[in-house]
Amino acid sequence: MGVSAQTITVVMYHYVRNLANSRYPRIKGLSVERFRGQLGYLADNYDVIDAALLRAILRGERKLDRNAAFLTFDDGLADHIEFVLPVLEERGLSGAFFVSALPLVAQVVLDVHKIHFILDAVEDCQELVNELLAELGLWRKRIDLSSDEDYMAQWARDSRWDPKEIVFVKCMLQKALPRCVRQGITDAMFRKFVTEDEAAFASNLYMTGKDLKTLKESGMEIGLHGYDHEWLHQLTQDEQRADLALSLEVLSRYGLNDLDWMMAYPYGAYNDNLLDLLSDSNCCAAFTTAACRVEPGSFANLELPRLDTNDLPFAPLKEKYTCEPSNKEA
Repeated sequence: MGVSAQTITVVMYHYVRNLANSRYPRIKGLSVERFRGQLGYLADNYDVIDAALLRAILRGERKLDRNAAFLTFDDGLADHIEFVLPVLEERGLSGAFFVSALPLVAQVVLDVHKIHFILDAVEDCQELVNELLAELGLWRKRIDLSSDEDYMAQWARDSRWDPKEIVFVKCMLQKALPRCVRQGITDAMFRKFVTEDEAAFASNLYMTGKDLKTLKESGMEIGLHGYDHEWLHQLTQDEQRADLALSLEVLSRYGLNDLDWMMAYPYGAYNDNLLDLLSDSNCCAAFTTAACRVEPGSFANLELPRLDTNDLPFAPLKEKYTCEPSNKEA
């Protein structure tokens, strides 16, 4: 028995680029060739739906006769205008592009992306760990922090995508350390291993406001992905409200449907406070990173799961897909 009708497979993409010819060929992304191949696979097995139809399904106004797929692209990357849009237009498909607003108003690289390019730039995993611990030693002169051994015991563990050394570096720089410490260490490692010219790097990495207008004019959905890609569940409700207000203000200039908008949670992280704010702010759908397919009616519209592109390369459909937990804070 295959995946049942009425099921929507929401697919999550980030980097899509000519990896082999890129300055950063080891970045965890999808080559344009594999992207084309995956779209072919999806078109063969699903009805690839647009945002308008997804809204109607979530409201109970439309039903599906065939398994559906919905394409989502996170982070507002220049990859999406340069490589993704032409391929979607070739196939007559559309998708939702979830954009962190800060790079639209300042020439900065978001911490999440600094970490990606640090990891790409240094092939020796242990060198990265050693550099991080050295930086941590400098910060201990100013702030009380746990021991290296305690951090390693808590955060150095293998994941389904990465070895324990990479997981350790990611976790330390993304969430384990106090915000000022992780930002300071990330900045130092980015300058050392990637570039000292952050503004130039940012101008090549992200889409512009003009690019977003082009996406909108091409029938694509523009949605929120946080103002600066912070872990929203770690913010107070007032901070969450400010983050949403800033994001809405910026993205409304470039095609966001501010009466019925969509959101993808940065890192998939959210909590009940954030759900309350979204409910009061005209958000019609929000996406987590819980690895499941959607059966309309079985998930709240503000807690919709998504599969990573790597979960659906070219393999046959599985009869069942075990849902991984979301990053909702209890």
